Amino acid sequence: MTDSPAPRRGRPRAAEQGGLRDRMLDAAVKLFRINGFAGTSIEAVARTAGVTKRTLYVYFTDKTGLFMAAVERQHNYVASHSTDHTSLERAATAVVYALHSDDAVGLHRLVLAEAVRFPELAESFYATGPERSIAYLSAIVAGVVHEPATSTGKSAHASPKPPKPMQSGKPTDQDPKIAESLYSLLLGESHRQRMLGLRAAPTQSESRTIANSALTALRLNEAI
Repeated sequence: MTDSPAPRRGRPRAAEQGGLRDRMLDAAVKLFRINGFAGTSIEAVARTAGVTKRTLYVYFTDKTGLFMAAVERQHNYVASHSTDHTSLERAATAVVYALHSDDAVGLHRLVLAEAVRFPELAESFYATGPERSIAYLSAIVAGVVHEPATSTGKSAHASPKPPKPMQSGKPTDQDPKIAESLYSLLLGESHRQRMLGLRAAPTQSESRTIANSALTALRLNEAI
């Protein structure tokens, strides 16, 4: 009979650290959604996650930092999808799918409810969430809308297609405004219904449909 290997000591691996961090964020989101921001304590989050307060403070500076990390995780498509290699449809679908999820809607409701008492929370939420997402979409819009036109090789007698919107060959100061409009449409009425509890979270396929409707409304699908 061979001896069991001795337990590994030292710092946890990156994957283990990521798993522990996610566990603490899962616990925080659960408690924030139930008790609100003011009603959730660091002690309760640590207890629910099965860790010590000391461990929690290794990852997060305070309760606000914990909340903002949860918001940032809901917008992780910004970090996981490169703006250089992501299609506008894929990016728009990722936004819809992520921000219509139960956790994202729960955090959004919480911020709206707590914004008057905690204005700094609302400011941080906007900077970490919507503002960051709009910048992400703006970078992709710039790459798609202003991509130089190439010859299609079609006959000159073929029926002309509508011109691609704002195709100038380089980004303009209109791109952030287009991205803002796109972001608003990606949330739109479906997100309002989610906030009111009137509809379930969309599937990936349904998210793609919502995304394409927004792209069509802004004629951005003509530039894809």
